[in-house]
Amino acid sequence: MKSEIVRVRLNEVEKKLFLEKAGVLKMTISDYIKYCCLINPPKGGFEREVEYK
Repeated sequence: MKSEIVRVRLNEVEKKLFLEKAGVLKMTISDYIKYCCLINPPKGGFEREVEYK
């Protein structure tokens, strides 16, 4: 069960971009952010992989 909340501050343009990009993939903003950060993170700069449970 999901019980943790993370708040992110965005301006109007950033929120609109998240809505558009998430919508293209038929995802919620929350699912889109998790996908981008956990499944398909930016390449480079990470010393080690972190296991997601």
